[in-house]
Amino acid sequence: ANGAALSVASWLGPWKRRARLWCTMVEPQAGTPHEELEQAAAAAAERLRTEAPQEEEVRRAVARRRAARLLLLRSNLGLAQALCEGEAWAGGWVKAFDFARDFDRVSPAVVRRAAEKYLTPQNLFTVRLKSKPSDKPLKVMGLDHAAPETNE
Repeated sequence: ANGAALSVASWLGPWKRRARLWCTMVEPQAGTPHEELEQAAAAAAERLRTEAPQEEEVRRAVARRRAARLLLLRSNLGLAQALCEGEAWAGGWVKAFDFARDFDRVSPAVVRRAAEKYLTPQNLFTVRLKSKPSDKPLKVMGLDHAAPETNE
């Protein structure tokens, strides 16, 4: 639901060699019921299964991923991680640089086919992370912060 989420993130993991798990994290706005977010996520998955996304939407998403990958490769740590991932999971360190070709293969039809295959109702599940309410201030980098509000 629009405005119900404070943030949304997704990633592939944790397994690279075998079947991959697509994870989506949705952080609710204060007062938003979890069920509302679950229904919105299920509806978005269903839309992807039945309707290909717009070409412009795919182009923007690919551009963001490509930029993030290039930014990662600018640092020594990011480059080292990419080389290790290429060697460990893709068959050689040179595969770390195949991302540009891989991004060029993404199209609305490819997204819809992948969603149709993997984003099925039986593959969707929800995990809720809850924290216990506390009167104690939260310490972050040595500074006291108010305890976060819980969202039941």
